Amino acid sequence: MNFFKKYPAFCSTLIVLLLLFVAGVVFIFLAAGKSEASTKKLSTAERNLKSALALSPAPTDANLAASVENIEALKSTLSQQIAATEGRNPAILESRPPLSSTDMYYDLLAYKNELDKDAKLITPFNAAEPGVAIPEDFNWGFSRFLASGEGEPPPEENISDVFTQKIILNYLLRKLLATGPQSMVSVKREPVVIERPAGAVDARGSSEALEADEFWIGSETASIKGAVETMAFEIGFTGYTQNLRAFLKDIASFELPLVVRSVEVKPVDDSTKVASNNDTDSIFAIFGDIGGDQDTEEQTAAIEENQEPVVDQNISQFSVVVEYIEVKIDA
Repeated sequence: MNFFKKYPAFCSTLIVLLLLFVAGVVFIFLAAGKSEASTKKLSTAERNLKSALALSPAPTDANLAASVENIEALKSTLSQQIAATEGRNPAILESRPPLSSTDMYYDLLAYKNELDKDAKLITPFNAAEPGVAIPEDFNWGFSRFLASGEGEPPPEENISDVFTQKIILNYLLRKLLATGPQSMVSVKREPVVIERPAGAVDARGSSEALEADEFWIGSETASIKGAVETMAFEIGFTGYTQNLRAFLKDIASFELPLVVRSVEVKPVDDSTKVASNNDTDSIFAIFGDIGGDQDTEEQTAAIEENQEPVVDQNISQFSVVVEYIEVKIDA
């Protein structure tokens, strides 16, 4: 205490620089691999801290002001990177969810009926007549709530998450239907009304029964506890490679923060699975080169090269696992 009273400026500087060091460590974890320039700046800040600890007398007010300015600059960079992960059109998700379980049920029912109707009007690629085939009693991912005679409205505490899932699925399915697939095979989502069991790596790993159109994503998930929250979806359809290519290209447009985690193809009797890059050295690496110099067409070409299996020009069955990514770090 006497030392603090004797050298108040020096002690204040040490505290500020200690905060700078902590901020630097956190920022390095988040942005490593995203911006080499930012990493170098943080390394410099760390060296400055160590140097400041050995200084006598205390650093000048000018140095203290420069340190504070550096902290603010780092915060600004982090904020920009987090904002970039929200997608190019985050307004898609800004609709307010229904207020009651009953209203949410009717919202889901309208979603199902509209997709049923529109699927009948779409002409599949290479087909002469309209009509994308769908299975009988197809609920487009929401059998838990819509199954005839068995479904129940979602609990009020889950309305917000269910509504978000509906918006994302509607977005994905509209993009897919626009490519003219031959048929829909399945639409699955991770359930929000039951908890994921610890260590579950497959769709049947839960002690509570999953519906046929529910699943748990495996180790390919981008989820990071306390930093990144995700919602996973699996869409199965039949069609041509052109359908898959167009669908992946639409996802790569990054209107929403959606990342393709895996693609599975079943041409006739064979099966090929192509997993997306699961290297998550940093949170921002999940999204690729967001905010960088690489344009959308180059990113799309890279995705197609790495994720699109080569199949014959015959009708094949595709299964695409997509994750919605939400960074939960406060800048």
